[in-house]
Amino acid sequence: PSIIEVFEGDLVELFEIRTTSLGEGRATFRLLWDVIRFFRLRYIKGFEDIRYLNSLAMIKNYFKIAGRNLLRHKFFAGINIAGLAIGITCCFLIVLFIKHELSYDKFIPNHERIMRLSLNGWSASPGPFAFTAKDELPEIENVLRITPESEVTFQFNEKIFIGTNGLYADSTIFDVFSWPLIEGNANTALKEPNSIVLTASFVRKFFNREEIFGKVIKVDGINRKVTGITEDLPDNSHIEFNNLLSTNGMGWFSNQSWTANNFYTYIKLKEGAKPKVLEEKFKSFVRKHMAEEILEYSGHANYDEFLADKDSRK
Repeated sequence: PSIIEVFEGDLVELFEIRTTSLGEGRATFRLLWDVIRFFRLRYIKGFEDIRYLNSLAMIKNYFKIAGRNLLRHKFFAGINIAGLAIGITCCFLIVLFIKHELSYDKFIPNHERIMRLSLNGWSASPGPFAFTAKDELPEIENVLRITPESEVTFQFNEKIFIGTNGLYADSTIFDVFSWPLIEGNANTALKEPNSIVLTASFVRKFFNREEIFGKVIKVDGINRKVTGITEDLPDNSHIEFNNLLSTNGMGWFSNQSWTANNFYTYIKLKEGAKPKVLEEKFKSFVRKHMAEEILEYSGHANYDEFLADKDSRK
């Protein structure tokens, strides 16, 4: 109803123009045809599509005006565009950084079942803790102890070089973290005394792609057999290494002191086991195995007194 007067006016105006140029009969026929053409669903239903077309035209016009203003004020336009580009770039970089941080260790199979032990805020733990806990606590599927070796001297044939980012690790490392080996058997790679596993990049860098698997190299003067070659870990791993040294036969790994915190201990829970339940059990476990040795040097009358003394626990 709000548009009909406009339509009628246009139709009558066209009819009068055509009557002069075409004659009344042909003009009448054209008028009838124009009226019939208006019987379309979109016109009967409403004119939303017409408004949409008009809005598109308006948007195009906005772009034209924006383009003209940009050309007219190049300096200010450049500042605004540069600021917008920098802002968008920073947002993307922040998103990528957060995504990378949240992805750490997610590539490890069953990563949600792997925990690192922390005693009173310390990441390091005593040597006998890991395997004693595995024997006594049913929630634990497997355990692992590692300790870093910052610098090691390698010798192969006549070549001598320094290797960094080494780790002394129990043979269970490939079960806890499920890292595949390119060469070698993951179940036995670090079980033999004086065995070593190297990363692929380490082999390429120092051995010139030579077939090093199964050969003996000197590591800090000790003959070690290369029992495995593993792929390099991705950069979103909290553990970094290029060589893994077997702990079998290393006397200091057999240290039974419960107060010598020399190792990073990792615990792989059995499927369905609850970390909170295990944490509660650790309280009595620590009391059972560590209390007596702690009291020898702490000077407290009993273990509860030691726990209450926050300064001593540091």
